[in-house]
Amino acid sequence: MNLDEEFEIIKEFSIQNKNLFPDGGKVLSYRLKKTEYLSDEHLKKIKKNFIESRSFDNKEVSTIPDASVYIYIKKKFKKTDEEIEVIKKSHNICMSVEDLIGHTLEEYIYSVVSKDGWIWCSGNILRSIDFIKKETEGDQTIWKMLQIKNSDNSENSSSKKVRKGTPIKMWFRRFSKKKDYNWTDLHNIMNNNDLSEENFLKFLENKV
Repeated sequence: MNLDEEFEIIKEFSIQNKNLFPDGGKVLSYRLKKTEYLSDEHLKKIKKNFIESRSFDNKEVSTIPDASVYIYIKKKFKKTDEEIEVIKKSHNICMSVEDLIGHTLEEYIYSVVSKDGWIWCSGNILRSIDFIKKETEGDQTIWKMLQIKNSDNSENSSSKKVRKGTPIKMWFRRFSKKKDYNWTDLHNIMNNNDLSEENFLKFLENKV
């Protein structure tokens, strides 16, 4: 499928699952003021975000550093002013890369499973859903929905609240308390055994 065809399926999904969330919220991300939900203008802007977000570059972090953090580090760990400046820069680099890693993880998964009919809902265009797949059994349409997280501690409480009571599955790549990975669960969810940590890291290196 090309991106136009994928977006048409996303539109179909959003219409068929308009009551997916118990809070009555719209399935498509709706951040456009004075734009009617599912209007031509709304869909045009959502589609633009869906396509343009495929090309993702990390940006420098604009958050102003908290001076108290570095005062603590300097005193507690006996660091010089020069060392503190290096720590600040390193911290900002790590923060700017976090979103890029999450995006690249989704891009890697899509590169493997798109042939199986999975659609990457890039650009956060669906609430709490990163991948969907349309399946049919007789006359019945069955939708699979999946949210991707990089770590088992990545999902915040508001996201859990939105997902609770829905058929949206959540998968995370790595465990935060031990050096281990969770790809076997993804094999079961997506019915594809070609996904692996080794291949993800190779994909990431090639992207960089």
